[in-house]
Amino acid sequence: MAIYGVSRFQACAAEALRKAELLQKVRKLRPGERQTGIKELCKEYECSIRSVYHWESIYTKEGCIELLPKPRSDKGTSKKMTDEEVSFIREAYLRLVSHLSSTFTRHI
Repeated sequence: MAIYGVSRFQACAAEALRKAELLQKVRKLRPGERQTGIKELCKEYECSIRSVYHWESIYTKEGCIELLPKPRSDKGTSKKMTDEEVSFIREAYLRLVSHLSSTFTRHI
């Protein structure tokens, strides 16, 4: 029986190694072929060009270990709106609708 979280760690580690492999291929590209090479690698690895440059920056500064996903900073906090927030939005919407309907009827 696997320890809880081991499979998640393995998946994260595999993803970090995948990113590092991609970055090694990027570093082997010659300056003249870098732009088109990165586009081709992005298609192959199914990621965006911006992500590659972001990962490259992290990899250069911090190394492979920093390519591991970080836990969300808002994990465990409620994403539900409070009753006060809901009523504020509802009132603002109703004010907007009444303003738009009165403006619309004036123009008719």
